[in-house]
Amino acid sequence: MPGGTGLNSQEIEMTARSLSATEQARITEGLEAFLKTRLPDAGNLHISAFSSPGGGLGFSNVTCFFDLDWQAPDGQPRKRRLVLRCPPRSEPLFPDYCLAKQFRIPVELKAHSIPVPEPLWLEEDPAIIGTPFFLMERLDGAVLPDMPSYHTAGPYYDASPDIREKMWFGLVDVMARIHNIDWKSLDMDVLVTARDGRHGTELQLDYWENYLAWLKAAAGYPFPVLESALAWLRGNLYVPEYLALCWGDARVGNVLYGADCSVAGVLDWEMAFFGDPEADLAWCLFLDWETWGGAGIDPLPGHPGKEATIRRYEAQTGRKVKNLFFNEVLAGFKHGLIMATIFRRPEMTRLLPTGVDPNELALNNIASLRLKSLLNL
Repeated sequence: MPGGTGLNSQEIEMTARSLSATEQARITEGLEAFLKTRLPDAGNLHISAFSSPGGGLGFSNVTCFFDLDWQAPDGQPRKRRLVLRCPPRSEPLFPDYCLAKQFRIPVELKAHSIPVPEPLWLEEDPAIIGTPFFLMERLDGAVLPDMPSYHTAGPYYDASPDIREKMWFGLVDVMARIHNIDWKSLDMDVLVTARDGRHGTELQLDYWENYLAWLKAAAGYPFPVLESALAWLRGNLYVPEYLALCWGDARVGNVLYGADCSVAGVLDWEMAFFGDPEADLAWCLFLDWETWGGAGIDPLPGHPGKEATIRRYEAQTGRKVKNLFFNEVLAGFKHGLIMATIFRRPEMTRLLPTGVDPNELALNNIASLRLKSLLNL
């Protein structure tokens, strides 16, 4: 990356330590006991093919796959492929962690025909496997890689220009479908819509300002670029004309693509909120730019540019995009906070190349450098 910024947040997340065999055995035993209480008529219920992709222990969550096999009352064998999701085991990526939100949002979205994995059970008692967790179905599909960038390897790189356009616009279209849902129809007490007269964009800024205070308290030093970006955001705050359920982490890495390259699943709701849906559009564009512009390469042929993406989004929502620059700065502010938190983790000392100071990267990384450019800092 330009400027010696080193790894990006998705690249680093893949280095998180793996679940040990002992941990896997304990989790499997606890889950089998739990599932027998949820499926009391299932005979010979057992878990197989337990795996933890990428080590299972990402910085923001624990994710594991497994097959559930049992015998139905009619004697026929049954199998279901499931996903286990738990809070992070080590230092958290966010100041708080709401497992119920990640479970509840797909419940609501599935009722609106959004292609999400079916949420099955939420268990907040940590005694069963040592931590709260939820289980959901596992969908088939391909995920575009973050490392290496999907602009340099993987299904997107291998696709024709026409298919790349289809895949990118598939992401834009499903994001627009989420935004077009009437948020008042959603049973979503796990998300705050307003507080003390403060609207969604204001509440989002409150949350991320608190994140900055949390980061500074842990680091013991200031973050001048992020603090300047926050001041700019506070000085340019606006009241959104339209509110929606926002994905929060809208990017191609959180989409499953089917064999025909259409969107087969939408994943990951840790950062979801009620607010201006343009924040999702800006986040999507900002993180995509990091995979090519931030890496000093050109986007692949057929990859729709920023203006084409905006036109597509406007056509799908019937609304004009009016506050994109504000939300691009907000995206940079949020991603800069996340990257600073990751670079400050203890394991960075051994994961980064010799002589690279993780505290320097916490201050100067691809997101903070982009913010400096956007705001002429």
